Amino acid sequence: MEPNEQPDTAFAPHASSAPVTTASAATAAAAAAAPRPYILPVDEEEDRRLDAQHDLLRDALGSDFACPLGWADAAPPRNVLDVGCGTGRWMRRAAERFPTADIVGLDLRPPTPREALPPEIARRCLFAFADLLAPLPLRDARFDYVHQRFLFAAVPAARWPGLLGELARVTRPGGWIELVEGGIAAPAPGETAPAPCVTALSAWTERLCLRRGIDLALPARLPGLLARDPRVRVAAACAIPIPLGAAFGGGGLGARAAENWLSARHHLRGAVLRAGLADADEYDAALAAAPAELAAVRCVWRIYVCYGQRRGDA
Repeated sequence: MEPNEQPDTAFAPHASSAPVTTASAATAAAAAAAPRPYILPVDEEEDRRLDAQHDLLRDALGSDFACPLGWADAAPPRNVLDVGCGTGRWMRRAAERFPTADIVGLDLRPPTPREALPPEIARRCLFAFADLLAPLPLRDARFDYVHQRFLFAAVPAARWPGLLGELARVTRPGGWIELVEGGIAAPAPGETAPAPCVTALSAWTERLCLRRGIDLALPARLPGLLARDPRVRVAAACAIPIPLGAAFGGGGLGARAAENWLSARHHLRGAVLRAGLADADEYDAALAAAPAELAAVRCVWRIYVCYGQRRGDA
């Protein structure tokens, strides 16, 4: 890495040259200050929720990784990219899972790990400033594994084809692209009891997103969008319903999912009120009543997982 490419980050740079060119501090500051479509706040409380969400998804999906990397005789990845790395939690898990891999994270701000990284992990984790709505500051075909998670509330619908094209561009032939995105919480299929407060909170979130060009129904269509790129062969796609609350029985996972989902609604309160989509009294009343609904009515939060392989001849 050239001296002028040194990133300003809590994560240590690669010991060897990195397949990334980072933005200057001035460029990164300007990108971070520009108006963004992302609907959630960027603060310590939200960082804690994101970390809890990461652990929740790992337990719900059974793993931090969906792609068939390192399985049986499949070669483990050497260069891994996390697009929209947030707090850096997935980067750390990837570095632990793939001990010979270098991990690069892209976002508008450095990761905020809650504990110090062990030196053997930190030296393989690199952060670079990047505006994910612009061409990625990465060279072509450099990554064996490109991971993107939960950008459904940050990327306008019109920008998804361009972003997916960038993911394909930076993936090497034979490498993998993995997408994990969320959907809208709603009563489970077949549930006859109403959940008016949960429905209202979901509707306010959806309307807030639509004002910013974000379509919360789009994650269900990601396999088709990814398959439009002739460079990519979609290998698998599925929707996984995560129970919200204790109405399904079993407690644990459902209770954690409900707590995280409700925490996000608390964090969205200011944006919803500023947009004039609800007044404070009705929003607060819905928030107060939603936990009881989630304990009595079977509601689910769907997670969409899709992964594909970069074709060797494209």
